[in-house]
Amino acid sequence: MNFYHEPRLFWIAMVLGAGFRRQCGGVQHSALLQRNMQFEAIAGIEIASWIVSIAVGVGFAMVGVGYWALVWMAFALPAVTTIGVWFATGWIPGRPRRGVGVRSMLGFGGTLTLNTIIVYAAYNVDKLLIGRIWGAAALGVYGRATIDQHSD
Repeated sequence: MNFYHEPRLFWIAMVLGAGFRRQCGGVQHSALLQRNMQFEAIAGIEIASWIVSIAVGVGFAMVGVGYWALVWMAFALPAVTTIGVWFATGWIPGRPRRGVGVRSMLGFGGTLTLNTIIVYAAYNVDKLLIGRIWGAAALGVYGRATIDQHSD
């Protein structure tokens, strides 16, 4: 990625982008679980997803793939979460069909997606600029400072 002058970031971004796409596949299902107040199922899915993603990260680290262990850990979390909500709702998406009345869901999903993108950008633009201007070391210090600030 030319922005950070680090060519390894291209493939990292590709893998993490695919993880984001996996997460999108379960947003509607998660909303259905919340609407039906199935909080035990949601909590179980979240716990299982974290356990599996940590196992993936540790497994890849033990194999010796370096920073890719963290990348695959971050990829596994939304993938396992999506599969979990699919099974919990009993609805696995199929091919799109016309005339089935999903326009309102698409409108809601589009609004929710736009809101998520705006919030994500608002919370991360500072990190983007610090990493670009001052580099990874300064970004690491800044990241630790913001974590410590929120732990009070």
